[in-house]
Amino acid sequence: YCDEVETPDEMAPLFEESKRQWGTERPRYFRLFGHAPAFVEAWQLIDRKLRLDRLKAGDTEFVKLEELVILKTSYINSCNN
Repeated sequence: YCDEVETPDEMAPLFEESKRQWGTERPRYFRLFGHAPAFVEAWQLIDRKLRLDRLKAGDTEFVKLEELVILKTSYINSCNN
């Protein structure tokens, strides 16, 4: 788990991209996977292709279903995120 001090320098552009996309600089998954910048970069690419591109295209039903899957999975696994 990375805090402000431990975060690798390679994460800076990824933080900026997150801030541009979502308005937040340091989501929890960034802190969790902060020692693996390649993983965070891949996660952002997947998120952009699956969620943001669909939102821009007006496909809100897909995004709603995706959110329900995330919530249901978290509930089943007793996860509070």
